[in-house]
Amino acid sequence: MTLLLDTHAFLWFCQGDAALIATAKTHIENATNRKLLSIASCWEIAIKAGLGKLKLGEPSNKYIPEALARTGFELLPISLAHATGVETLPLHHRDPFDRLLIAQALIENVPSSATIPFLMRMGSSASGNPESGVRSQESARSRRRIVMRKFLLVLVMTPWGWAAGEAWADVKSTIADIERLPRGKRPAAYEPALADTNVAAADRVELIRAFAKHIKVLSPAYAKDRFPFDEQSWIALLRQGLDADARDADIAWALAQLLVDRQDHRSALPVLRAFKQAHPEHHHALAWLAWCEAQQAPAAKPADPLTFPVHFCVLTRNPQAQRAATLEQCKKECEILNTTFRTLDGKPLARFQFKGHSSHQQIKNTPSELLGFGDRAEECDTNQVVKAFNACKDRRVRDPQAINFYIYDSYAAKPGFADTTSHGKRNSNHPFVLLDWERLNNNIQNAEAHEMGHAFGLEHVGVPGATGKSSTNIMASAGEQFGSGGKRDLGFTPSQAALILYHAKRTHERLRAAR
Repeated sequence: MTLLLDTHAFLWFCQGDAALIATAKTHIENATNRKLLSIASCWEIAIKAGLGKLKLGEPSNKYIPEALARTGFELLPISLAHATGVETLPLHHRDPFDRLLIAQALIENVPSSATIPFLMRMGSSASGNPESGVRSQESARSRRRIVMRKFLLVLVMTPWGWAAGEAWADVKSTIADIERLPRGKRPAAYEPALADTNVAAADRVELIRAFAKHIKVLSPAYAKDRFPFDEQSWIALLRQGLDADARDADIAWALAQLLVDRQDHRSALPVLRAFKQAHPEHHHALAWLAWCEAQQAPAAKPADPLTFPVHFCVLTRNPQAQRAATLEQCKKECEILNTTFRTLDGKPLARFQFKGHSSHQQIKNTPSELLGFGDRAEECDTNQVVKAFNACKDRRVRDPQAINFYIYDSYAAKPGFADTTSHGKRNSNHPFVLLDWERLNNNIQNAEAHEMGHAFGLEHVGVPGATGKSSTNIMASAGEQFGSGGKRDLGFTPSQAALILYHAKRTHERLRAAR
């Protein structure tokens, strides 16, 4: 067998790094296997070492030759055929080093036998006639589709007889390998693994469980024409997983959310009934089931949105913040919420009514620990804020019959007080919002609606490939590692609206009952 290692796999092997999976290490250490390192990898190592992104302990022109001699690797030159071979590769992945490695793996077949590159641990298998030796453009394209992913731990060039199933000997290791990747790359990693027909049924269910944990933060409805995945294939996979394990909450969540956002209520109902039966207290199951049942039998006249009083309190002593967070501006914040807290088709989900405003001057002597969070020179611990909020008895600081908005000055290690992180907390349907003063007047990423979404039980979502200028869902966040949070100018999806209404009803009841 001939092995072509990508840059990371080579370095991991040379350094004894545990990141290199056991199956790959076994093949590399097999003395009967030929081991290759591309000149492209040498180039990549030199570039990254020069940029300070890679610590070798010595210059690359010394490290690489010594490593090759010590490990028995041969250098694979870059030929004209290799360089031009990247032209016809599909654009699933754009890294120029990896594309060149893939082209080399496709071209450098084992003599006298049809061969195929494998992404070790991805277990991809090929289709075609191993006896034909045909190297047509179509067969080349077929082989290229197999390898065009980022997960180049080892490219294995092997006769057709080598079983793809070997790479699936330990599905837990496979999942662990994928989970080491940045989160935004994991769904695409799972797709070819799940498409492999050699994967055993039990292993497939394990993969679907892991897959569902990531895709439940994704939906085609979170952006305009920016969804690089096949939603229908996801639905089919999740159905397979749910059929095999009806109690898995992540699979049920991911499948139900896709169906609700597609407004396929008929298909969503049996999924949600099973979801509720398995998890009778799960808010998503309860909210989405109530939503779909209501959509199947709509009322003659839709109910008016619930109205929520809002109280503002200025925690920060920052003079600029105090000049910004005036009584009039806080009244305007309610108007902003009433304009932006809407569904994708522009329907309001709640009404917000200004109730009160406490300036910093008015509350600067309060005994409440909440005041200490106004200008704290450390990253905000929202769990501590929740404790202080729930313990607060000063009605100037916390109005128990309103949603409380706190204006504060956020802090983070690198930007210091230039940070603008804000927070919304549902807090068992006693919600509050911490809004950095620089986000007032809807200055940054629709912060008012975004944090109020959190206050009504919503979580962050991801938008693959989004930039700062992209139109995205209100709850989009770069923190999900799929792309930028974007402009957050697209309204709430049906699944999000269902959760908001579910928690809005309970919040309204609790605020009215508060004393």
